[in-house]
Amino acid sequence: MRWGFSVFPPDQLSYYRSQSIKHYRQSLKKRPTASEAWVKLAEVKFDNQEIDQEMFLAIERAITYGPFEKTTYTKITGLGMLLWDESDDDLKSKVMKTIDVTLTNDPEWVIYRAIRSRWVPHLQPMLKTKSQRKLLKSMLEEYGE
Repeated sequence: MRWGFSVFPPDQLSYYRSQSIKHYRQSLKKRPTASEAWVKLAEVKFDNQEIDQEMFLAIERAITYGPFEKTTYTKITGLGMLLWDESDDDLKSKVMKTIDVTLTNDPEWVIYRAIRSRWVPHLQPMLKTKSQRKLLKSMLEEYGE
């Protein structure tokens, strides 16, 4: 559970997530280019601890179908950082490009996610401007690493 709380009792979470996965699969059969549905499928599988090929494929398809959609690129940035060590080189390359888009549009959010995910060493070489590096320094002082 990413946010630390749930409206469902713990013993029911897996069941409801499994139902969500089933419904996202059905939805994607009807609209296979819906990037937000691919992102949600990946998120629910991650939350249900189903780190498998289908989840990585969902991430790749979300990137393919919605590289400049804000919901897609911000969620892929967070998932990509959390799943970095489990990702293959091709997916890492795609995630890096997505993080670069997110960094351009919302540097504070990317830096915060990098700090929370212990991903700062990967992010530092991606920072292109003095203001981004200054923001990283400031946020590290505030949130630590």
